[in-house]
Amino acid sequence: MKKIRVAIVGAGFSAETHAEGLQRCPDAEAIAVSSHSRERAENFARRWSIPTATTRWQDLVARRGVDVVSVCV
Repeated sequence: MKKIRVAIVGAGFSAETHAEGLQRCPDAEAIAVSSHSRERAENFARRWSIPTATTRWQDLVARRGVDVVSVCV
């Protein structure tokens, strides 16, 4: 079965909770995150093993391969 690929908008408490839940779900994976701060996005991505970090949520919406965009703000 193909995993659902999730992009997360935000890097705060809600996003942390969401990323933790995604790691427990064998049918889904976080593949990108955006935050207003580059440093915050990169730290979040590193902490949750997410391959892509950006400061523009628009990049996540347009990204090829994203099945779901989760807005956690």
